[in-house]
Amino acid sequence: MRIRLFLVVLVGGHLLSLPFAYAQDTWDRYKEGTIAGIIIQERDNVAESFSTPAHHVAVSAENFPTRTSVLYMDSLRSILPENLEVIRHWAVSLRVDPAALTAFQHELLFREDTLDFWLPVQEVLVPSFRAELRRGDSATLFVLWVGAWGAIKEINWVFIVNEFLKE
Repeated sequence: MRIRLFLVVLVGGHLLSLPFAYAQDTWDRYKEGTIAGIIIQERDNVAESFSTPAHHVAVSAENFPTRTSVLYMDSLRSILPENLEVIRHWAVSLRVDPAALTAFQHELLFREDTLDFWLPVQEVLVPSFRAELRRGDSATLFVLWVGAWGAIKEINWVFIVNEFLKE
């Protein structure tokens, strides 16, 4: 596995900003789970934070580092400005290196079970996704939940992809 880690490492319950991390054990904090499971678990908390009908942003101090199995759908788009804004709020709130914003320029489409998700992917990973996977290939994603934007009735969840393995 190629070791490519975003700018965040969890140590003793605290997020630290690091330019690079090479130790294999940093991936051990990613536990098997699903994006859908995190959404179900956190929906009420996010909806409560969006208690008025206006547009809102919520960021997560608990990133739920997760390994999830997905299908690669081979679709690419520029990152939505709203998703980038959530990443910016998250980076500022948790004192993550501002370079995090430049690490995310595109989103890739994935299918987890029956749900489709456009996920911001570290730019350094995009060529590897495109070279190593074909539409419908299975992969394990290493994702963090950074937050959400929208309103109570329409929550848009933002997860970032830090690594992947072809299954």
